[in-house]
This record gives sequence, structure tokens and C-alpha cells, in this order.
Amino acid sequence: MSFIRKNWKFVVTTMISVLALAPAWLVISSNNKKSVSYDIQSVSPLVSEEQSDTHGLQVFFQGNQVAKPYVSVIKIINDGGVPIESRDFDGPIDIESGEITNLLAASVIGKQPDSIKARIEIKGKTISFMPTLLNPEDAITIKIITGNAKPAYKITGRISGIKNLSKYGMKDQTKEILAFSILTAGVFLFGIIMAILMDAHSERDKSFNICFIRTRSLFFIVAPCLIGMSITIGLFQKKYNLGNWYFFLIIIVAFIAGEIACNILKLHAKIKYEPVVE
Repeated sequence: MSFIRKNWKFVVTTMISVLALAPAWLVISSNNKKSVSYDIQSVSPLVSEEQSDTHGLQVFFQGNQVAKPYVSVIKIINDGGVPIESRDFDGPIDIESGEITNLLAASVIGKQPDSIKARIEIKGKTISFMPTLLNPEDAITIKIITGNAKPAYKITGRISGIKNLSKYGMKDQTKEILAFSILTAGVFLFGIIMAILMDAHSERDKSFNICFIRTRSLFFIVAPCLIGMSITIGLFQKKYNLGNWYFFLIIIVAFIAGEIACNILKLHAKIKYEPVVE
């Protein structure tokens, strides 16, 4: 404790420097997780009840009339950052159409990339997507035709390292949210420190010292802040396909926010310490 009391400025500087690199680590660890998601893109009736009643439209499949036919499109995606090999599957991914639904047909209508060896099998009311290699961002799209009732899909599968299949866009993003929060705080901190350094260098106002840490020590905060920001922003750019403008916009916002904060601190110091003239 005595060391901390005597060297608290060094401790604070070190903690901030380590924290500045935390967002990059959080994003990298989030990207290194396995994840397979499904997206039920559409469930649409082939013939509306109004058309069927009014115009007498009927649908036949293999010579048999189909009541309440529906066409559905379901996409299965590797939305993680790790390849999933065939041996990682403990059986196929099963798509169940529902107890009162008649499963008529299913086919693969899309592959991303085209080289995926996508194979499905139909057993009763279940479509089984057989194990195959899925690299990050690989996806297959399946079209399903059902009858008798609107399908209520249940999609299940057992894959090594994945607890449950999730709906696309609904996976746990706690680490990314935390990384973005720390990144936002780091951007403002970077801007404030840069404003203080520029203020000290240009000696725009010698009357007020708004920083309790030596100017030299601030460089040890700025460096990891800039490195951490650059890595994290680069990872977000790659993951969400953001342009280079994103990085420059954040730097501009950081400088503007820092300058505003610096001036607010100066104004507060003037109000607090300026002598009152009676």
C-alpha cells in the first residue's frame, strides 16, 4: 500500500495504458469463438385463403392436392471466427417443420461459396443438413415446401464448442459491446490528453495547470491509447465492412471532444480559483 501511495501517478498511468489495450483483446477473443446461426428468411403461403376461396385455386404435388401450402427459405451461417470441420458435428443439423405440417420437398438453392459440399436429407417431418466444412461467413440457403398448416420450425444440432444454435443476429455480443464502450471512453481520453499536451506545448495559458500528472507521463498513456484504438477500429472495420473514413472520423471527434473538455476544465478552474473582488 505504501508503494501505491508513493507512486500512485505511475500506477494510474499503467492501469490506463493496460485498459487502453483491453478493447482489442475483447474483440479478438470474441472473433475466435465458434458460432453457427440460422435465419428463417421467409415463410409465405403459395396461395392465400382469399384466392383459394374466390378463384378456386388449388395446388397439387406429385398428383395429390395440397391444402395450405407454404414455401419457406432458411439460411444456415457460420457467423463465428473459427472454421467448423465435419468432425466437429455430432450428427446433422435438423430442421423440424412441426407436428401438424406435411413436409413435401426441400432443396439447397444457395451456397456461399459455391464450393461448399451441401447435402440434405428428408426423413418424415425433418430436414437434416449433413456435416460439412463451414469456414467463417460460409452459408447455405434451403427452400422448403410444406402443406396442411403454417410450419413452426425448430432447428437443432450438436457441434463441438457450440452450446446452442442461435438465431442470426441474436448471438452473445457482450464482449463486443464492452469493447465498444471502452473504445468510446478511450477515444475521449485520447482527445483530452492530446488537447492537454498541445496546450502545454503551445503554452496557451500558463495560469492554470489542469492536469495532475506530468506532461511527460501523458505520452505513456497516449501511445497505448493510440495503439489500442487503431487495432480495435481495424477489427471493427474488417468485421462490419466499414471504410477508412471511420478511423479518421473517430480521430477528428476525439480531438474536438478533447478540446471542448480541456476548455471546460480551464473554465472550471478559473471560476473556482479566481479571487472575488468586493
